[in-house]
Amino acid sequence: LSPCEAFAQNATDAIRCFASYVSTKLKKSTRKYRGAGVLAPPRHSLFESITIFAGVFLVMLALVGFNQCLGVLEPEFTYEGAWYASSVCIIFALTAAPVGQPRQVFLAHTWCILVGFIFQQIPTGGFESMFDINKIPKVERVSGLPLTWKQAFSTAFGISGQAYLGIIHPPASSLAFIFASEPTWKFKNLLPILGGDVIMVIMSMIILNLGEDTQYPMYWIGLSWKSRSAQRSDERTSCVKFRKLWLNGKKQHPSTSSLNGAVGMQNST
Repeated sequence: LSPCEAFAQNATDAIRCFASYVSTKLKKSTRKYRGAGVLAPPRHSLFESITIFAGVFLVMLALVGFNQCLGVLEPEFTYEGAWYASSVCIIFALTAAPVGQPRQVFLAHTWCILVGFIFQQIPTGGFESMFDINKIPKVERVSGLPLTWKQAFSTAFGISGQAYLGIIHPPASSLAFIFASEPTWKFKNLLPILGGDVIMVIMSMIILNLGEDTQYPMYWIGLSWKSRSAQRSDERTSCVKFRKLWLNGKKQHPSTSSLNGAVGMQNST
């Protein structure tokens, strides 16, 4: 074959291989659309639901009242009570969930506010959306990142950072979006938000631990820097070590069946 023909044949083979790979991936992916057949979590009993209602009502009442007191003292030193609704839901309805533990709440809120505040400093250039660039004359254009991009980037950084740091608390993710979007929210608003976290955690701990079957928190620190892949690797390593020890012990000592056989022969004699 000439160099051109060889190149064309190699290119054709590469395209076929890539197409086969894509087809296989798509087939495997579409099979997952049917679901894994896992049952949905069970519902709470009527008594548990009433307890959740009472606990959420008291905690949210305290959070809103605390925010109003802060507004009287310093109007800019506040937060939005709605930011805590999802957190309270997790704590009272999914009490044992790792994403609702105090460490996750405090660290995730701090991380997402920091991310949002950093993206807030990036100028928008007068572009509210990616479509505004054609509406502004070239002479008046200023370099910057459109607001929609800042919102998407901040949320992506907030969530991926939580995942990497092991501090996932889903309700906190909205803070990255909010702080990147609104210049009225400053980094100093972190203090009242953490104050609200303290109120929420302490009140939830008191209310939930009155029940016989509920425990909150499940942990305070619970540090684990290892990723899931590292944990799986450790599990495989421990299994291999156990198998080697078991095989070595089997070589050095007779098995139970052989011992039983030897004892049986002695008894028969």
